[in-house]
Amino acid sequence: MKFLILIAVLCVVSAQCSEDCSKVKCPPAPKHYEEFGCTPIVESGKCCPARFDCSSLENRDKTKCHYNNETYELNQEVKDQSIQSSCTIGCVCRQFPEDSPPHFECGHIDCPEFFVNDDEHSGKECIEQYENDSCCASKTVCGADLLKLDKCVFQGQTYYEGQSIDAEGSCYSCHCGKGFEDKPVEENKHCKKINCNIEIHYSGRFARGCVPIYWKTDSCCPIDWRCPDDKKTKVIADSSRTQKEGDADLQCTFGGLKMNLGDFLSPERDDDQCTICTCKVPPFPHCIKTC
Repeated sequence: MKFLILIAVLCVVSAQCSEDCSKVKCPPAPKHYEEFGCTPIVESGKCCPARFDCSSLENRDKTKCHYNNETYELNQEVKDQSIQSSCTIGCVCRQFPEDSPPHFECGHIDCPEFFVNDDEHSGKECIEQYENDSCCASKTVCGADLLKLDKCVFQGQTYYEGQSIDAEGSCYSCHCGKGFEDKPVEENKHCKKINCNIEIHYSGRFARGCVPIYWKTDSCCPIDWRCPDDKKTKVIADSSRTQKEGDADLQCTFGGLKMNLGDFLSPERDDDQCTICTCKVPPFPHCIKTC
């Protein structure tokens, strides 16, 4: 929602968007831009952002940690209730080794349901019930007790009350509860957008110039990161490029390398042909892994 409002404000203030833009559905912002609070920039006559302004990241105090517009001193702890993930706890701003950028170190809750002996419920149909926003299951329900629970239908699949719903292909988590309606995740009050907490988990890598690797789509959480290696990495030019050479506003930075829009990086390993790193939405390239 914040992303859409920003685009609307930019369009109104600069009169860059035509009335037809109201009918255009822009692709979601790459997740790292969204969570780092970068500002979408819409060019004259266009409806969707061509690039993002992340200058606020460059102006941060590099001797401290940053999360959700707050600054943390070394060894300062983030209050658990401030972290938008119930499974992440005890995050502290650290700098180790000493020549690394300050970053957060956190604990992670391992839920008991992932360590249950399969023989314990042998021969029974069981589900794990979760409270809203809880990390671990509150209880396990099996057999005849399932018949006492309300059910939800989502995209043709049936779930029991308290179950987590698999909203595959989206970056939303959904929960089966009373009054559930089979609506798209964006309109469903029982679904909420997933916060990847990129600032908490990966701020150190981002500060070193690393870029995210996503699985198939850049609209949800990164699965890995690629860090600069100027000696081994080469920029491969996009043969279909239409932009003017050297248009700085439409360039991506990866370590000491500059990439024009559409350019991509040579593979990190010769045997990895599944990961493509492209300058798709400046100012940083990002990678998509497909296999």
